[in-house]
Amino acid sequence: MKNSILHDLYLGQVSPLERRTHKNPAYWECIKKADQEEKYLSGRMSLTDSQHFQEFKKQIYKAMSIDEVEIFKIGYKLGARMVMEVMEGKEAAEDE
Repeated sequence: MKNSILHDLYLGQVSPLERRTHKNPAYWECIKKADQEEKYLSGRMSLTDSQHFQEFKKQIYKAMSIDEVEIFKIGYKLGARMVMEVMEGKEAAEDE
C-alpha cells in the first residue's frame, strides 16, 4: 500500500527542492550569461575587490533562499485555502 503524501512529508521523505528542475532554456541562458559576466569582472578585480564581490554574491544567494522559502509558504497556504474552499463547497452541495 502506498503512503499518503502527508505521511511521506511527515517522515521527511518528500522535499519540494528534490523535484526542482529548470527546464526553461531562458533560465539556463541567464545562468550562462551571468557566469560569463562574473568571470569577466573577476578577472579585472583586485584581491580585496574579489573578496567583497564573493561576499556580495553570498548575501544575494542567502536572500534568494529566504525568499524561496517565503514563496513556498505562500503557495502552500494558497493551496490549503483552495482545498478548504473545495471541501466547503462539497459539504454545501451535500447539504442540498
